[in-house]
Amino acid sequence: MSGQICVIDIGSSKVVCLMAYRTGSGLEIAGIGTCGYSCGYKYDNALKRVTELPDEKELSNAVRRAVEQAEHDAGYRVKTAVAAVNAPFIKVEVYRGERAAKPRTRTVVEEDETNLGAISLESINRTGYVYIHSTPICYYADGRESRDLPIGKTIEHSLAADVSHVFLDERMAKLIDRCFAQSGIKRTDYVAVPLAEAHYLIPNSHSEGDTVLVDIGYRHMDISYIKNEAVKAIEVFPVGGYHLAGDVEQLTGIPLSNAEMIKKRFNYDLDYTDAKESIKGIDGSVTYIDKDLCGQIIRARTDQMCDLILDTMDDFDVDAADTDVYVTGGGIMMENCLRYMAERMKVHVVQNYPAISRPRLNTSNNISAFSVAAFVTDLGYRGAETGEDEEKPRKSIFDKLFKK
Repeated sequence: MSGQICVIDIGSSKVVCLMAYRTGSGLEIAGIGTCGYSCGYKYDNALKRVTELPDEKELSNAVRRAVEQAEHDAGYRVKTAVAAVNAPFIKVEVYRGERAAKPRTRTVVEEDETNLGAISLESINRTGYVYIHSTPICYYADGRESRDLPIGKTIEHSLAADVSHVFLDERMAKLIDRCFAQSGIKRTDYVAVPLAEAHYLIPNSHSEGDTVLVDIGYRHMDISYIKNEAVKAIEVFPVGGYHLAGDVEQLTGIPLSNAEMIKKRFNYDLDYTDAKESIKGIDGSVTYIDKDLCGQIIRARTDQMCDLILDTMDDFDVDAADTDVYVTGGGIMMENCLRYMAERMKVHVVQNYPAISRPRLNTSNNISAFSVAAFVTDLGYRGAETGEDEEKPRKSIFDKLFKK
């Protein structure tokens, strides 16, 4: 098996370990393991940062169990893995790097790509964060914008580039490495899930313009502004699939496990007027819950998510009526949820999951791990590693993303 890769994805409610390899026909799944954990971290919207990390012992156990399941499924051991890092733990900074052509005109060369990225990176305060990768968004040759570096063009005044730089919370980076080490695994790279999902889920025909990627997980919803295959901005909101069930639990008084079952079976297109849900207690007693009330609760929380998406798109200064919204994540797997959201927001909502070797695994719960595996194997990506020079973006990052 050539091009073997192991991805360990730490989500808001579970850890997924995906072992895969690249073949001529695509990404083949060798093994997969999943283990839930209770999240434990807290995200502050005002600070735009996690203020409390997951419990190390619980997270380490979840990593170990997910890895053991994947190894058993694949029939071989894991020694190294890529860490898939999710939006609550990363920050995105977009800065312009610019070089003057003076004192004389000159020709644009390939090396300008890396140099402009390094110049833009110099302006960023990275205290408390680890640099992981950079992606150019667009270039300006004497003020004229272009998507690709205009190699060979003569510059009279200046050459500039807007570059997206992605950083990982240093505390989380250290926690990930400790948890991996406790399972005998060396972390080779960090890859930001929003960037990988953008490459995996958004077709090339749509990637050059403005698109919005919404990942609704169990505990949080991440909204990413994607432009020219780069992450231009990210907003994180502490609302997700858990809150749909949690609202039902709180307002009806039934246990969360029963509320979860009601949520998972809920169909946004059905009329539940006068319908009842029977809840059997531990003592054998039966309680009947109004399913129409549950539906109103679920729709109300979904409406809030829709409003957050629309408000964020407005903050991103993108036209909701003219922008595709790609939606993924395990928090909204209920029947006809996407259609409800599309009608509620009056936007074009897309769910685009490429085919994989085990179709039954092609669900929203696994997409982030698949995306990172595909990103790494497709592009031959090598990100920043501990102990290496992180003072400027390495040329290979730009080459793999844009020298196709």
